[in-house]
Amino acid sequence: MDPLSMGESKLERHSTGRALASAVLLEKVVRDAYEKRQSSEVQPLQWSILRYLSMSSEDRSTISWIAGFLGITHAPVVRAVKTLQQRNYVALHPNPADGRSKIVRLSEQGLAQLNDDPLLAVAERIEMLAEDEKMALISSVKQLISNRNFEGEESDGVDPSR
Repeated sequence: MDPLSMGESKLERHSTGRALASAVLLEKVVRDAYEKRQSSEVQPLQWSILRYLSMSSEDRSTISWIAGFLGITHAPVVRAVKTLQQRNYVALHPNPADGRSKIVRLSEQGLAQLNDDPLLAVAERIEMLAEDEKMALISSVKQLISNRNFEGEESDGVDPSR
């Protein structure tokens, strides 16, 4: 069957609507937070890992848990963790519950690095919103995550409102 005869694509359905425009603006807000893009800087995936480790329990601080939370495969997480380890932002420790995996722990240096997290600027901009706007944004983002999880994806077990 010809894919073009199957009806309009997702992009065609949403390309003129507010939903796609909102999604593009959300992406821009987050992308603009990462001003420093040189390879010597902490990269967005590495920031995500540092953030995850700062709020996860030790039993959920393995490569598998990190990859599951981020919704990506193990390979890029392994590479990012290796780089973070080389920069002394994380350390790998034996997992007492599973000898095949390692626990990834934030180092003091990694914890200190989170003070320079680019998303802090985004959080500050959110804090400037009126209380009702802030609550509406939080509710909307939670709904987006809930809808994603409802579509068959597993929940990550981390509450972003903490």
